[in-house]
Amino acid sequence: MNKLATQSLITHTFSENLYHSWLEFLDVSENTERTYASAGKSFMCWLQQEEITSPNRQDVLRYKKHLLETKSAATAQLHLVVVRLLFEFLAQENLYPNIATHIKSVKSNRSFKRDYLTSDQARRLLASIQSRGAEIQHLFRSALPLGLE
Repeated sequence: MNKLATQSLITHTFSENLYHSWLEFLDVSENTERTYASAGKSFMCWLQQEEITSPNRQDVLRYKKHLLETKSAATAQLHLVVVRLLFEFLAQENLYPNIATHIKSVKSNRSFKRDYLTSDQARRLLASIQSRGAEIQHLFRSALPLGLE
């Protein structure tokens, strides 16, 4: 393990230069970047809560278990992807070993995502925002994927 591996991962990860290098490494859209940054911060907060300064593979597995207990399968999977990308980047930069290699993905139920609003639910929603102005009502109307009469 190199000299930086014994120092706090948290300190290095939140350094401004390293953060921007990681974002460049990701090569993703702005929205994805924000999502990944949020998931990365969640991991760092968990490490701090658990008082882990030099995480190992077992810690990543414990984090995965924590995610499965507190998040939906899809959200847990997103957070795991970010942890894998983070350690892949840190290993590439010779800052920390890739301890997240071969951590299995979270299985999610693909048969159900979300139901659309029924016509009645959409009408009630629109009626409830009548007092909030035409601009908000227009926003909701344009976001609803159904033809209201």
